[in-house]
Amino acid sequence: FGCFISMQNWSDIWLPKGIATYLTGLYAKKCFGNNAYREWIHSELQEVVKYEEQFGGIIMDPSQAPAPVPSVGPGPQPPPRPVDPGFYFPIKNLHTLSPRYIEVMRKKAHLVIRMLEHRIGYELLLQVLNKQLSLASNAAGQKQSAGLWSHMLISTNVFTKAIFTVTGKDMAVFVDQWVRTGGHAKFHLSFVFNRKRNTVELEIRQDATQQR
Repeated sequence: FGCFISMQNWSDIWLPKGIATYLTGLYAKKCFGNNAYREWIHSELQEVVKYEEQFGGIIMDPSQAPAPVPSVGPGPQPPPRPVDPGFYFPIKNLHTLSPRYIEVMRKKAHLVIRMLEHRIGYELLLQVLNKQLSLASNAAGQKQSAGLWSHMLISTNVFTKAIFTVTGKDMAVFVDQWVRTGGHAKFHLSFVFNRKRNTVELEIRQDATQQR
């Protein structure tokens, strides 16, 4: 991914970068152990959160706005709002992006692929990746049918359809939330020691406010 299978458009760059880093992580986990792997994941997460807290949410695929949230009241649905994360540079062109933005986007893409693994399962995710490799290998051997060469390119929509084909799960909401929308989840944790029950009571809270 990134060499044999490339991105279809620059806005799909998160896929080859994220998948390649994810596979690298699996190799590192096997060679260096789970503790070193988890420490690396934690450092990647901290860098992404620090960047988004300072500059704004990273939108990995700005080519298409996320689907609008369904409204309860009557009337037509409002059109999706244009993507505007508030950066000083346009994010819709690779040549105008900050090098630091691209580097942190690679880290976030890796984390999103890991989230996808937890959502659909390790084995099914590998089946999705193997399916893409199989289609690309078949297309590479078809010298006369150039139309099949599109299988050697990957995009957000193609990847989402491949997941549905293999797993039967529609990940459109997941993609809208984590790929076409910037930001990260923020939780507030607190705990108290209950002397009567001799237990520690943990509370995890997420405020329903618009945050980066």
